Amino acid sequence: MPDKADILKDWFDRIWTAGDVDAIPEFLADDATSKGILPDMAVVSTDMPDLVQLMRTHLGGIDVRLAKTMHEGDWVTALLEVRGHVAETGDPLHVFGQIMVRFEGDKMVEMYHSFDFLSFFEQMGQLPSNALAVLLAGTRLQ
Repeated sequence: MPDKADILKDWFDRIWTAGDVDAIPEFLADDATSKGILPDMAVVSTDMPDLVQLMRTHLGGIDVRLAKTMHEGDWVTALLEVRGHVAETGDPLHVFGQIMVRFEGDKMVEMYHSFDFLSFFEQMGQLPSNALAVLLAGTRLQ
């Protein structure tokens, strides 16, 4: 059986970078859930193609690197480094995230994400570039 971190890397390469949403069932169990992408809502495996396609409409040249990985039993945790460009402007995008994945065999069944959406939306041009500093100072974005 392939190394679980290698499966996770293949997931990002094929699904997110190449956009091969038809390959999702090769990686996810039918009852797989993904939490942390959308607040208070789990994404199930049947929703994943829509999520991938939605994100890919906003981003181009997506490259996901597993900067650090840790394994424990059926779990793999990875620090993700995501690079690409904003589809609308061509501006570069570089953000970090983390993922914890539980496997059953060679299929992912549970995923937990933590992603720097503040930096993501700053770089997308949807928030001011100093949004974190402004928010930490107590200012409300209107």
